[in-house]
Order: sequence, then C-alpha cells, then structure tokens
Amino acid sequence: MKHFSDSHTEKACIATAITRHDALIDIVALEDEHFYNESNKIVFKALKDLHKQGERIDIIALRNALSESGNLQRIGGQNYLVELLQEQTIVNFKHAIRTLAKLSLRRKLFTLSEKINDLTKTNVENELILNEIENTIRSIDSINKAEFIEAEKLFDSGIEQYDITGKFLPTGYEAFDSRLIGLFKSELIILAARPGCGKTALALNIATGISKNKNVLFISLEMSPSQLGLRMLSSDAMVDSDFIRRGIINDSDKNKLNKSREKLRKLNMSFVESYTLDEIIAKIRKISQYKNVELVVIDYLQLIQVTTQNQRYIQVGEISRRLKLLSRELDIPILCLAQLNRAADDRVPKLSDLRESGDIEQDADVVLFIHKQPEEKGNIVNIIFAKNRSGKADARAEMIFRKEFTRFFDVDNNHFEEI
Repeated sequence: MKHFSDSHTEKACIATAITRHDALIDIVALEDEHFYNESNKIVFKALKDLHKQGERIDIIALRNALSESGNLQRIGGQNYLVELLQEQTIVNFKHAIRTLAKLSLRRKLFTLSEKINDLTKTNVENELILNEIENTIRSIDSINKAEFIEAEKLFDSGIEQYDITGKFLPTGYEAFDSRLIGLFKSELIILAARPGCGKTALALNIATGISKNKNVLFISLEMSPSQLGLRMLSSDAMVDSDFIRRGIINDSDKNKLNKSREKLRKLNMSFVESYTLDEIIAKIRKISQYKNVELVVIDYLQLIQVTTQNQRYIQVGEISRRLKLLSRELDIPILCLAQLNRAADDRVPKLSDLRESGDIEQDADVVLFIHKQPEEKGNIVNIIFAKNRSGKADARAEMIFRKEFTRFFDVDNNHFEEI
C-alpha cells in the first residue's frame, strides 16, 4: 500500500507543527492512522501527546519524550529528528492535511477490498458479509465527516429548521398523540409490558394505522407472519380471534373478515422473521434501500440474539445502543417492544423493571408501559409515559384493550394524570 502514502508530506506536516504554532492545532487534529510511515507515526504520536499535556513543543521536548518511551532508537535515533527539521515547512498546511486524510481513506478502502475478497472465499452467509462490509464503510465514512459544526452554520437555516411538521408519524391514538405528538424520526421508542398485556396488539394496531399511507417494516421474533395476520384480521373485523382459529364463525363474521382481508391487503406493511441482531440490522438496511421504510417495529427486544459472549444485560445494552444508532442513521422511528420484570405485576412499573435492562432506559428516547391495575375492572389499561426525552414524562392515560379482538381503543374524553 506504499503507493497510497506520501512520506515527504508526512514529514513536512510534523516539521510544520514543531516550528509553526499557528499550524499545530490543525495538524494534531489528525489521527495516528493518517501517517503510513512507522517512524513518522511514532513521532506524530509523541508530538500529539505533548500537546495534550500542555507542554511546549520543540525538538528537545520531542527527543526527551521519545527517549523516555523507548521509541527514539526505533525511529533511527536523533538523526531522524534532525532530518525532520530539515524538511521545508508547508505554507498551505491545510492542503497537506487533506492529502494525508485522502491517502488514509484510500488505504482503508484497499484493505476493505482485500477483506471482501477473503470473505467471499468463506462459508459465511451473504447477508452477514454484506452487513460486515456496510459496518466497515460506515465506520470509514464517520471518520471522514466533519467532527464539529460552527454555531454560525448551525443557525443558518433560521427557526424553520425547528418546525416539526413532517418529522413525526401520528399513531392515530389520542392517548399517545396528545402527549408525544407522534413517533419522531431518529428516535428509539420502547413499549414494554408484562406478558399478556397487549404490547404486540398495540404495536400492530399502531403499525396498521400508519401503514395505510407509509411503509412499515414489522420484525417479529415471537410470532410468524401468519399469526400476526390472524391478529390483524380479528382486530379490523372485530371478530374474536379464538373463534377464527376454531373455525366457528357465522356468515356475518365471514363477510366482515373478507372485507377486512381486502382492506388489509392494501397496507404498505412488510413482515420479516429474524433472530440475531446482525441479521435484523442487515435486513432493515437492505429493505430500506428499495422501499422508503418510515417505521420499523421489533417484537421484542429480549428475544434478539447477539454473537458476543458477554453477560445478558451487557448484550441487551448492545442491542438497544445499536438500534438507537440505526434509527439515527436511517432517520426513522424504531418502535421496539420489551418485557417487564415480574416486579411490575403488583405495582406501577418503573424504568428499572425493564427486564435485563442493560442501557435500554438510557438509549431510548421514549419509554412507555402498558399496565393494568390489579383492582381495575373490565378492559381499562393504563399507558404510562415513563420517559420522554423531548417532553414531559411521569404521566399516564387510560385506554381500552379488547383482548378478544387484540385491539386498543381510546377512552372518550381521555385525560392525563400526573404520577
């Protein structure tokens, strides 16, 4: 990869940093990997360390630092430092910095091409190979993007940039939208409950409503697409799902189900079965390339498998963190279901009740709980707003859950109660 390097420019940048303090700050913003020549890399690292420590940078300080670290002889002794100082300093040092960054990128791309070549000779699944390539490209791309933005640039667009119009998806439920406005782009929303409380039903209801006009991707680790389809039919037609399964439906119900079937066929919703985090992320990215996916629903978080051998709570933290990064990368909301600990059976749940919580509560922008009070009669359930990064939390609203139809309804004149 020597043809993707320029030792002369590397030396000139270091010499300029030593002799011109107006260039020092820009040059030390480079990374070690921008220097290909090993001796140049060692000297640059020593120079950067001195700068971090607030030390005055000159040839003597550099020589002493290299000597103390045992690296002076590795670069060829003091003679190499003298050579550096004999390099002509660069007037247009910013151009030289861009040159080193460009060459470093070329080396990474060359390494990536070799990696692709090696991977294609293995028995690794194609989707995992693609995911590995995409992750590498993204890591390269993120390094080459600007690391900061000036205030002047930030406010160039005027106050219009803060207008939320078009940046969220209404859920269709007053209980949610009057509090959250909707599901916002780039946000990770956690909807958690104990088993049997309706988290899948509510997620399907929301996804069904949104998919009338927007593309929705529903990833299920718990149910097959046919099982989800049955729930959607039951919910839309208002026919008991148990009756449908048993085949004990009358003519009226059959008519309702056929009408619902025709209506549901027109939805912009896709279903995927996946079990590992890498597969899920790879499939979301792949489908997003040819479909304008505007909402992803995952059912549910604790069933996702990861390849690392860490303790489970650390794995769950990795899952929530990568899902949050994915929501930002694709600029879409990700609604991820989760399970609560048994402790939430007999009291109002709290963030610490998220099962194998890891960093879920830290990574999520919004955390919602479905909870039924032990003393509550009938079909009334509470939606608890446990976290809302962009607004108020610590409130709850009532909804109606008709379990036989796997369908949620707003309560008339719904009001919020602070908790």
